[in-house]
Amino acid sequence: MDDPLRRLIAFVAGVAVEGHQAEGVFDFEVGSRFPVSGTIVGNDVDVTDETAGITLAGRLPNLRTADGKPVSLNLAGDAFDGADEASGHAFSGEVTGRNIDLTDKNTGIDYTYCL
Repeated sequence: MDDPLRRLIAFVAGVAVEGHQAEGVFDFEVGSRFPVSGTIVGNDVDVTDETAGITLAGRLPNLRTADGKPVSLNLAGDAFDGADEASGHAFSGEVTGRNIDLTDKNTGIDYTYCL
């Protein structure tokens, strides 16, 4: 799973769990904030990472990138899991306030983001 898609998944999970819009996501691994445009209303998602041009849209848990690749994102309270079907990478994570911790289950690497 590439970095921009992982960031956008973390953003969607964080906003959906917290229930308020945010203008971007901070990636602690890179040390930068990335602007995100679009909306998340209930289970309806249509957002774009403005830096990388990656889009996720659809109705949770079934999302798609702009080029039609499926991404599943299941929410359960503060926890989430899913998969980037194109890369075959599964992930899981948790939202704690504005912080989002995401683990790539294929590599075992943990990532931290903040709305």
